[in-house]
Amino acid sequence: MLLVLAGCGNQQSASTPSQPASGELQHVDGTVALNGKDITVTSSAGTTTQLKLGTDVAANSIRALQASGETVRVYTRGDIAVKVEQQTRPKDALTASGNVVEARSTSLSITSAEGTKLVFTIAPENREAFDTAHLLEHKAEHAPITVYYRKNGSQLSALAYEDA
Repeated sequence: MLLVLAGCGNQQSASTPSQPASGELQHVDGTVALNGKDITVTSSAGTTTQLKLGTDVAANSIRALQASGETVRVYTRGDIAVKVEQQTRPKDALTASGNVVEARSTSLSITSAEGTKLVFTIAPENREAFDTAHLLEHKAEHAPITVYYRKNGSQLSALAYEDA
């Protein structure tokens, strides 16, 4: 299950995340490359983010993730990587990408690039994976997300999401 804590700040090309309030945790999703004591995170859209390796992040684990090519979530404070997690995607889930239209604790709406509006319900057991404040930042920034979901009849049930 994905846990999203705060704003992503990953819309800047070849840059550092936008500066959060003091101590605010943000995240960036993508593949990682270790360059000495720096990490480069490359999103699926090709956007790169440069970060300094925090003291709690093991260089060996970054090397292993780099070699695997797996998508990771890098949690940051300012331009420092403080935690790195491998993304866990729900098995057998469908995916949909688009811009956030509405985000509530129990539902999420996105509009796809083709203009289709999709409305997802969020079951209580999946709500910890959906940070409404973070999703509203995506809405304000017009930053797309990818939603992992299951279809039950005509109902779409959101399981998790990640930055697209």
